[in-house]
Amino acid sequence: MDKYLEWATVATAEDKARTDRVEKKYIIEQMARQCEVGEKLVGYWMKHDTKTAEALSFFTACRGVFDESIPAGFLYTAREAWDTKDWRGKKGQLPHPAQLLEQALRML
Repeated sequence: MDKYLEWATVATAEDKARTDRVEKKYIIEQMARQCEVGEKLVGYWMKHDTKTAEALSFFTACRGVFDESIPAGFLYTAREAWDTKDWRGKKGQLPHPAQLLEQALRML
């Protein structure tokens, strides 16, 4: 059985950093889609290191998703729950990024 594991190697710090960058990018994309912030706007914030309250709130929520090890794809499920279970979502209100993070944490 060990012969099937021979190809497995220990991940380096560089591998971990690369994986983290990819996951963070995916979290940012999904947060922008699920909160309907606009991916171009988020790209602008990142490019110009924008410090507006809206941008800081957005990236703080994204950091929370990453820090809590919530898969980026789970934000889609959290948004569905927001739309069907939360009174604000039932009224058609979009979640703010922090609210979507809270919804995802409630579901874990």
